[in-house]
Amino acid sequence: RKYLFYEKKTMLPLEVALQAAGGNKKELQKVLHYYKKNPIDSLKYKAACFLIENMPFYIYSSGEQLENYKSYYAWLKVRKGKTAQQVSDSVKKVFGAMKEPKKKRDIMEMDSAYLCHNIDWAFKVWQEQPWGKSISFDVFCEYLLPYRIGDEPLVYWREMYYAKYNSLLDTLRMSDSLDIEDPVVAANYLINKLPDKWHYYTSTTPYSFGHIGPEYVQYLSGTCREVTDFAVYLFRALGIPCAIDFVPVRSYVNAGHFWLVTWNKYGE
Repeated sequence: RKYLFYEKKTMLPLEVALQAAGGNKKELQKVLHYYKKNPIDSLKYKAACFLIENMPFYIYSSGEQLENYKSYYAWLKVRKGKTAQQVSDSVKKVFGAMKEPKKKRDIMEMDSAYLCHNIDWAFKVWQEQPWGKSISFDVFCEYLLPYRIGDEPLVYWREMYYAKYNSLLDTLRMSDSLDIEDPVVAANYLINKLPDKWHYYTSTTPYSFGHIGPEYVQYLSGTCREVTDFAVYLFRALGIPCAIDFVPVRSYVNAGHFWLVTWNKYGE
């Protein structure tokens, strides 16, 4: 009796992701081909592979009404004596009862121009900032390269934050007394230089948004999550690797808490 053994071929993560993209596969292949054709872009190609391989796990909510509701965070900044609940009620009154927004998958929606823009800008700040010398490629991929935080819509944000805040670090980059190769030094310096650090804290919202995105977190209104999200966009846009840490519930209050972490030049 003869036995035939067939070797089962295991698909690589990149192949799995491209297969999951369905009709959007060509958009992702454009990115891979773009960086693969030039040897000088070999690291960018690896970065593109990293992002695409992880893309199937992420979704986001989308819709005009959802974006209208996010005006709540801008209104809080100029609420003129109104309580957060009153502002929330105003949003509901103006824009109507919130309908369930559409859910979209990154892997099926990602545009090649958007992904290349994110990769190019992430590499730009990694390579041009003096503290970038202390950041390994592995740290870069995990904590500087990601195109967004969690479930917010896909929008361009790196160039916007860079244009608005990069000049705050001009004096630091010329310093001969501070350790300009340490990302933690850059992070602390940047926070101290922010022109507006005032935060209006409230857990009241007209809708359970999740992450609200790079535009609205700049108003520094809402919970610790919104403030932490702002810091993530800010730091990553300026080449400072970071991540969000949290506790689901604190011992003295029935609520969780979010905060930012970054790495010093020793990788700690």
